Amino acid sequence: MCNKEKGLLVSIIVLNLTIALTGILIAKDKKLTVDNKLRIHFIDVGQGNATLIQLPNQEVMLIDAGKNNQGPKVVNYIEKQGIEKIDYLIGTHPHADHIGGLDRVIYNCKVGQIYLPQVTHTTETYLDLLQAIKSKRKQIIATQVGLKLIASSNLQARIVGPVNNNYQDLNNWSVITKIKYKQNSFLFTGDTEAKIEADLIDTNINLQADLLQVPHHGSNSSTTISFLKSVNPKYAVISAGDNNRYGHPATEVVARLKQRGINIYRTDKQGTIIAISDGEDITFNVEAREDTSLTKSTSVKITYLSLEEEVVEIRNQGSNKVDISHWRLVSTTGGQNFVFSAGTIIEEESTIKVVAGPNATAGEDKLVWDDWYIWNNDGDGAKLYNSKGELVSKYLSY
Repeated sequence: MCNKEKGLLVSIIVLNLTIALTGILIAKDKKLTVDNKLRIHFIDVGQGNATLIQLPNQEVMLIDAGKNNQGPKVVNYIEKQGIEKIDYLIGTHPHADHIGGLDRVIYNCKVGQIYLPQVTHTTETYLDLLQAIKSKRKQIIATQVGLKLIASSNLQARIVGPVNNNYQDLNNWSVITKIKYKQNSFLFTGDTEAKIEADLIDTNINLQADLLQVPHHGSNSSTTISFLKSVNPKYAVISAGDNNRYGHPATEVVARLKQRGINIYRTDKQGTIIAISDGEDITFNVEAREDTSLTKSTSVKITYLSLEEEVVEIRNQGSNKVDISHWRLVSTTGGQNFVFSAGTIIEEESTIKVVAGPNATAGEDKLVWDDWYIWNNDGDGAKLYNSKGELVSKYLSY
């Protein structure tokens, strides 16, 4: 098992005890996996990521370990599962909220293979990780697309991204791992951004997965509609910190998931999430969250969205005029905002159009958003918020 840092003497005692109780410890470990189930623990480490995966072949994988101060929590969690070894340790990318706790894991746990992306960093956190790896005389395996970690008839694990090695943003170097167990598949994405999602789609790699770990903690810079179409998950898990300063997960991302009927699980609201697969069905330790961002009741609705024509129609279906000053119209894919100017009124049973693109012109009851394209033709959605920031209407178009 993983040991706390208590000095050499304690380590020797623990080692001797481990040897003496080998039969008991093995039995305990086998008890966790003898049912041939795959268990994924999305550990609640606040604003970060730490994903522990107990594989049905009795091996263990750890993807990230949260920030530096979360290292002890991750080690304790691993220990409580009766785990003796991390067979596959993956650091998705050099940001501290992902790799910060990995050095503590390496110092305190028996670790097999270590996988990192082909990018370096100069932060103290990253250097601490390298020092821990060096101190254990381990070698780093540089990830690349197609790298197979496990390849058996019923269980496969491989690296599917990033697909290039020329990215400027560290997020886009995130190691993307896909695991398939019999009929179930799982996709782990790190802080992958929309550009990498597009690159993945272009490679024609089979991205379909029953469970998607939502990229970048649910940031609106990721989880595009095109990507969701390709993955087509039934379940989505968002690893984020409660009331984090980044606003993760973005309301637009949650809306995209809901619009596709995807069951959502969130560590910021539900704590540690555990998904269990028998190869056919996936169950969870908690219930999927309901959409608590209920639409504010109003007579003003988005009634039409044409992605190609770059036009949105907003109609007041009521019998009284409505002042929509400072209301916001938002593209759910790109995240662009259009703010209605002061004094904008929609008369009763009337429609306002918002247009965009090089040929867009203003007119009666027609407003110009931008002289460039706003909407993603592969699929996009529009959301309308009132001046209080309350969602009043949404519309999805493909």
